[in-house]
Amino acid sequence: MKAAVAAESYEGKLVSESVADNPVCRLLIDPSVPCLLLHWRKDATSLQLRFILESVIMILQAEALQYLIGDDGHILRIGPDDQSWIAKDWMPRAVSAGLHAAASTVPFSHLGKFALESIHAGVPAGLAVGSFEHLEHAKRWLRDRRLREQDKAS
Repeated sequence: MKAAVAAESYEGKLVSESVADNPVCRLLIDPSVPCLLLHWRKDATSLQLRFILESVIMILQAEALQYLIGDDGHILRIGPDDQSWIAKDWMPRAVSAGLHAAASTVPFSHLGKFALESIHAGVPAGLAVGSFEHLEHAKRWLRDRRLREQDKAS
């Protein structure tokens, strides 16, 4: 998939070279939750989106992270095939990789909002999701979930 992303365009080449920091997105670990933060800078092609989300699963596993934030404000749209893939294929695999909860910021565009609502409607069992106007609210929600899960475990 990496080679296909690189061959797609110059931007795709940059995504394939550094999934953590490129013109489409930035991935970083936020120790304040802790979680993986996926900041979308602009729309991704279908191939880029899938490559980035596959990388998210690998990072979640490698870092033993249970929480994800999608800073989705700049997502203008996600195609129906990709919405379905995220909900029916990617999310169950992310849960199997250890993901407990995912929070997102609301996209600025109407089509982006609609896509996110459609994806959230297909959330698998075992994954909590929340959508928030502000990144700090998403972080607070995940921190609170983490604390509740820790209390239940003790």
